Amino acid sequence: MTSHIIRKTLSLLLAALLVVLAGGPVFAERPPKKKAKKPAASSRNMSAKERKAAARKEKSPKYAKNKETRNGKNKYSTKLAAKRRAAERRAAALAAARRRAEVARIRAIDESLFRTAKGGIELDDTRGEDPAIRKIALEALGRRAGTVVVMDPNTGRVLSMVNQRWAVGKPFKPCSTIKVLTSYAALSEKVVNPDETLDVNGRGWEWTMRTALARSNNEYFQVLGRRLGFGRVVQYAKKVGFGQKTGINVPGESAGYIPSNEPDDMGRTCSHGDGFGITALQLASFTSAIANGGTFYRPQIVRTKQEAAAFKPVVTRKITISEKDRRKILEGMHGATSFGTARRSNTAVLNVAGKTGSCNCDSLPRTRVGLFTSFVDAPGKPGLVIAVITTGSAQKGSVASVVAGNIYRNGAESVPPPITIENPSSTDAKPNQNPSRPRKVDGVPTQPDKDQTDDDDDDDDGNG
Repeated sequence: MTSHIIRKTLSLLLAALLVVLAGGPVFAERPPKKKAKKPAASSRNMSAKERKAAARKEKSPKYAKNKETRNGKNKYSTKLAAKRRAAERRAAALAAARRRAEVARIRAIDESLFRTAKGGIELDDTRGEDPAIRKIALEALGRRAGTVVVMDPNTGRVLSMVNQRWAVGKPFKPCSTIKVLTSYAALSEKVVNPDETLDVNGRGWEWTMRTALARSNNEYFQVLGRRLGFGRVVQYAKKVGFGQKTGINVPGESAGYIPSNEPDDMGRTCSHGDGFGITALQLASFTSAIANGGTFYRPQIVRTKQEAAAFKPVVTRKITISEKDRRKILEGMHGATSFGTARRSNTAVLNVAGKTGSCNCDSLPRTRVGLFTSFVDAPGKPGLVIAVITTGSAQKGSVASVVAGNIYRNGAESVPPPITIENPSSTDAKPNQNPSRPRKVDGVPTQPDKDQTDDDDDDDDGNG
């Protein structure tokens, strides 16, 4: 027994000696014991000093953030998200309220314009007017704020003038109806061949005068305006009576106005009518001269039987325009009613030639002006001239053309057989519903199925 213990002891000493010689510890160190977490002290067992320290710790943002992170939920981020959503809801509600206020403001402006126009119509002196035509014109105008002039281009006799105060005394920007004047001046000065095709927007699509008038391409007429220059444009404007009274036997006539200073961009003057102000009567008088070959008659309303018996047309001026040039202009005006900006008037079958215009009102925000001037292009003797000007938030040239179309159709018993107007061929200009992005199918410009070219004039600031 003793020898066994001695042997075991010697073996242990030998093992220890070997470990020492190898450089290791004789006995392995035990890992340190982890300190047990102290249980959270309840507020009952905490002193007042400890409770204050704990309260300060809980109020610390760092402690709160760590505590939220430990709980797996960041309440700080949740609060920020809730505040952001609330701010977005408030912004959306404010934007909706502003939209409603803007709509209400626009409606109030439209209603004010209508009431003003209605008040003017009630003051019209209807003596000597054709009662049937006036009734048709009033029904066609409806609740639109505007004016209508119906006159005979062969004598200057005014058959009806709805809202006379506006028709003779309120100048409007001519918008794209100025393109008829631009065409006349450009052809007379030979700065353009009407059959010449112009690539006016750099996209490879070319326009002739015919399709540029029909679809009211702004860039084409801006090119012509720059070729003409300020002096010649003003000269031809004076030739056709712009800026001058017509001499009608109705009080309160305005002379309108023409540009007095050369603009920075002459092109817009000849495409959008910048700087011009003309009355509906002046527009009808100019259209009458285009219709009859160049003669301006003094507009007259025959008030009494004695005046009717003594009535004689009075020539006030004449312009020189060749029949060839006049027909080129009329081709474009026929194109407008056939496949262009006035096609909604449905007057192509009645031989109506016309020109639309649309622009923003210079004096009222959110208000537009729509114009349409036209006549029945009958062989040998032109039929009635109708000039329509409307104003309001939704007005444009195509709308004014619809008004005129209703007058023509409802009073067109004496209209002669229609003249066939063909759509542009592949040899003519190539635009379709969007003048800035024309396309064609099988060499023929496509017909838009919606009112996409109804106007003419949504270029730049929407004026034209």
